Amino acid sequence: MKSIYIQVPYHEAIAGKREFLSSQIHLLQLLKSFKSYKNLRRSELILKQKLKIKLTNFRKEVRELQTDLPKETKDITIKKIKQISAPAGESYEETKHRKDIEAQLQEIREQLARLGGEE
Repeated sequence: MKSIYIQVPYHEAIAGKREFLSSQIHLLQLLKSFKSYKNLRRSELILKQKLKIKLTNFRKEVRELQTDLPKETKDITIKKIKQISAPAGESYEETKHRKDIEAQLQEIREQLARLGGEE
């Protein structure tokens, strides 16, 4: 096989060499990024496996707690809780109204006491 030589101007040879070196830099940076991605992906998979193991253990412990804890026999609803917390036969609005009346009575008593003290 015979070698053929071509004469290239100096400035074109320098430009070609710069492009070649810059493409090598980009390829090395790309390789570095791929290695970094590979390491991150590996650590992600390890963390996912650990999370899966912890979740299965957590589910197991919850099931054990459910079997150990006593079962609830009565259904308690929010309506029943409100009825239990309010005084017998008195609704929330009635209780609030009663407290307002008591506050007004107290205020009137204080005014009377001040008027009685000034005499």
